[in-house]
Amino acid sequence: MIDQCQVNISDYDSLVLDTQGSELLILKGSIPMLSKINYVLIEAPDFEAYEGCPRLEDFNLFMKQHGFRLVAKRAIAASSKDYAYYDVLYRNRSNK
Repeated sequence: MIDQCQVNISDYDSLVLDTQGSELLILKGSIPMLSKINYVLIEAPDFEAYEGCPRLEDFNLFMKQHGFRLVAKRAIAASSKDYAYYDVLYRNRSNK
């Protein structure tokens, strides 16, 4: 869709995703353009929020493998069972 709409990724500094559990699938489909992005902000749970849904550690591993480092993590919703949702910010190590 980005190609079809002729969007120039270089015009954007950040990618923000909050897609109810499909963030990792979107990121995997975005690998060719990730090197052009400075920041990625996602919402991620530290538990299996939906069946088959990735957890925070899955995002951390994927982002590290693709040149990003975790720079901020903020709990945005928590349960009494020590589970939480986080806004997580990653920075591309190769972009200054």
